[in-house]
Amino acid sequence: NGIDIYFDNVGAVFTDAVWDVLNPDANAVICGQIANYNDDPKNPNKIRPFLHKTIYKEVNIHGIIAPKFKNKVKFYYDMGKWLASGKIKVKQTVCEGFEKLPEAFVGLFEGKNTGKMVVKC
Repeated sequence: NGIDIYFDNVGAVFTDAVWDVLNPDANAVICGQIANYNDDPKNPNKIRPFLHKTIYKEVNIHGIIAPKFKNKVKFYYDMGKWLASGKIKVKQTVCEGFEKLPEAFVGLFEGKNTGKMVVKC
């Protein structure tokens, strides 16, 4: 049925793949582009152009950064309630033990995590 809301914090081929299946009037929130952070500036990871698709599908794109939500009392209050009640579920990858820290860090850039990567010590 297509995608109505897309939250992108990966970029690269993931963004490229999603753009074709966005529904008309879809909303895309761009928060990060981790797949591109380590690109070689002389040979960047390129994806095919897709911005022209926003015209024909009338896709709304909004960029956000996490610090914008700093000191937002209502946001933290509501989010705390939703997390506690199970209305919002957190997906995360948990590694046990301090010795797993290097492996967990590298795993962030290899796509080995679901959601937040957590190392419990």
